[in-house]
Amino acid sequence: MNKIWLALLCFVLPIYIFNACKKGPDNFPVGQELVNVNSDIVVNDTTTLHCYTVKSDSIITSGTGEALVGQYQDNLTLDNITATSYMQLGVPGNFTIDPSAVCDSAVLFLHSNTYNYGDTIPPFTLEVHKLNENIDNNLNINGFRYNTSKEVGYDAQILGQLTIFPRPGVTSKDIMITIDPTVKNSLFDIIKNQVAYQPDATTKLSKFLSYFKGIALVSSKSNNAVLGFQASSTQLYLRFYLRANQVSSNLDFAIANPNLQFNHINDQLPSSTPNNLYHSDLLSKLIKPTDVLSSSKTGNVTFCQAGTGFMTKFEFPYIRNFQISDKRIKILRAELLLYPEKGTYKNIPLPPKVIMYVTDDINDINWGVTGLANPDTARAQLFVDALYGAETSYTIDITGYVTSLFQHYSDQVPALMASFLYADNETKLKRVIISDGLKNAKSTRLRLTYWRY
Repeated sequence: MNKIWLALLCFVLPIYIFNACKKGPDNFPVGQELVNVNSDIVVNDTTTLHCYTVKSDSIITSGTGEALVGQYQDNLTLDNITATSYMQLGVPGNFTIDPSAVCDSAVLFLHSNTYNYGDTIPPFTLEVHKLNENIDNNLNINGFRYNTSKEVGYDAQILGQLTIFPRPGVTSKDIMITIDPTVKNSLFDIIKNQVAYQPDATTKLSKFLSYFKGIALVSSKSNNAVLGFQASSTQLYLRFYLRANQVSSNLDFAIANPNLQFNHINDQLPSSTPNNLYHSDLLSKLIKPTDVLSSSKTGNVTFCQAGTGFMTKFEFPYIRNFQISDKRIKILRAELLLYPEKGTYKNIPLPPKVIMYVTDDINDINWGVTGLANPDTARAQLFVDALYGAETSYTIDITGYVTSLFQHYSDQVPALMASFLYADNETKLKRVIISDGLKNAKSTRLRLTYWRY
């Protein structure tokens, strides 16, 4: 009897379960209409990318509070740079000088700001020269001076010089350059007998500048580095040590007008030689801000350097073609991977960050903002592959930018510009040489992760 009931149970139970699982009026599907079984997630890193070097017409280098001095020569890459800083010194208010005063010595005080570029192992010699022409306020309509502003003439005679040993990353003590005694005596006589007796501070300054127009901080020809110094009234000044009636005193002539201090950066490009692997001499063809130089003409690399105005432009000519599909596309993540060219950062360390800006057909940039969805993520972070070096690269999240390209149509070819923070462009010479992605697998590319459904 038990066997009969067991047989009936085995026959009826599957039928009951089958009917219970059939779709009825009270049944509803869970998630069937939310998931497309034909959808998939795709990672694509073969999107066409065009790379160019462009050059800004000028970068403001006046009133930055920093003086760049030195030179760096490297014929294999971009660098043939000379930096000279010019400045005008003011008078210390409506001062007076005791008629019996004598000047024991004169010293130019400088203070390092720890910035350095190039080879800082050898000693560095700094020269001080007297300007023989004025730094005027009429070099441009805005009253600024640029890295490309004309050089200011100075006397060949060295007023003073000092050899120092740079200490990268370490704030140094005051650097004191003793002024040549003959020059010191001549200058103090003018100050004592002609400047000090003027009726007011304005007239004193005018009289002083008519004789002493300013100074140039110049690099010795033996240097192969560029150093930074603080250029403010409290950190850069010419001090006269006076003595009158057995009483000692100081008289300081400091920077009075910050806009009358600027850095001239001469980026003389290397010649075309067999050793010039990247044909960087062709960068001289970048005359106008709208000019571009394809990476195919410069050894499959592009150049990006603060201070000189070189930047890298990336164009994405076919990225909108992703919309031409029988399926819908949703961008999950878009990353731009920048690979520095191997062998170009052995002596010059890579900058920790590269900034990405939105640009257009004529290379215009809004320097105030990055133009990307999140200004913080517009900074490409450097990853250093310390073991093999193959994965050393910058990665930047441009998901918001790529998504906006799909949402807003434009006839212009989408493009981004790699550079640095504007403040760094004004006061630094950091650089990176970027591989364009055509020579090897570990090179610049756009990596898209998207949902296709």
